[in-house]
Amino acid sequence: MAMLAAVMLAVAGCACLSLAMDRHRRQACPERPRAGRGLRLGLRALGGILLTVSLLACVQQMNSAVGVTARFGLLTVGACTVATALSYLPCAIPRLAATAVTIAACDAAWSVLRGGSVG
Repeated sequence: MAMLAAVMLAVAGCACLSLAMDRHRRQACPERPRAGRGLRLGLRALGGILLTVSLLACVQQMNSAVGVTARFGLLTVGACTVATALSYLPCAIPRLAATAVTIAACDAAWSVLRGGSVG
């Protein structure tokens, strides 16, 4: 995966974690302000998985020390993107997460199609 996929996975992970919180969910989805316990746990788990895959992509592309450091930078970019979206376009957070995962998947597929590996 290229760095684009790692950035998009970090954005999607941060978006899922923000939607797992009641306060941010009320901002992002005013028509459905309350999330059930299962949905909150699912969003937390999905956010954690996406952030872990982002870490693995960075470590696989670079060595472990540089990959972890780069991942913290990407995590900052993801958190700032979601925080800005929550301030200005809160209803777009679910679409932002879906778009970010789609772009990451397309980037991984493109990497495989051009003859490289996913990593």
